[in-house]
Amino acid sequence: MRPRRLQLRVPRGLARAAVTLCGACAGMPGPTADPAAVAALTRLCCDSRLGAVSVLASAPGPLPAIVYVHGTPGSATNWADYLVTPVDGHDSVALDRPGFGRTAGPCRPSLAEQAAAVTAVLPDGCEAVLVGHSLGGPIALQAALDHPDRVRGVVLVAASVDPELEELRWYNRVGQLLSGLLPRALRNANREIVALRPELVALRDRLGELRCPVAIVHGRRDPLVPYANVAFLEQRLTGVASLAITTLDDADHFLIWRPEQASVVRDAIARLVRRCSAR
Repeated sequence: MRPRRLQLRVPRGLARAAVTLCGACAGMPGPTADPAAVAALTRLCCDSRLGAVSVLASAPGPLPAIVYVHGTPGSATNWADYLVTPVDGHDSVALDRPGFGRTAGPCRPSLAEQAAAVTAVLPDGCEAVLVGHSLGGPIALQAALDHPDRVRGVVLVAASVDPELEELRWYNRVGQLLSGLLPRALRNANREIVALRPELVALRDRLGELRCPVAIVHGRRDPLVPYANVAFLEQRLTGVASLAITTLDDADHFLIWRPEQASVVRDAIARLVRRCSAR
């Protein structure tokens, strides 16, 4: 009897969802730095309680002034432009969050675990300004709350923080069904997004405890993280040393890469770093 060949048939709707998930990421803009300059950046490995964390650095110096936290999906190279040409010349690092880039192991949907990975890239005695884009924003806030002695200030760029604005889309639910078929980055991104709302609820109840300076940069035309997050942060960040808000009327979610908008992001980071240095 001739053995039968088994064929895996993916329903057309699920296949279309997978294409949608992949296409959304493929359509994103990205860093514009020369690839040779990006390749010349320093690659470091930092130990944390979650395992080794891979880091890109603008210089081999041990005391970075700025730490960049990417969103989901993403990697340290999302911030390549800001490392190749550092803001005001400050030594800077960007990490591959657990589950992304060159950091091995599973993703960590817990904001507290992600925050521990962020602060692990800082040497003992080092304080830095954290810059978080998208999901990197609440991770930076969590790190500032959990490790106030390590964080001098926080810059939130198109940050997703209000739990009431976090609604799962149809492709997130389909992504759970397709988890085994998705690339690592998309699979882990979907896991983070599915688990995010309760994490943000817990973070919301602590935002009044934050004391360091905070700067916010957000675009009104952000289709992924609504501009209403800014009003939420204004209402909740009642104890911070200062709160600076920059609104870009024509910016979408990818403002960190669009040259004119990126210059505004850089200015916001530079102002906060200077303010923190003067404290």
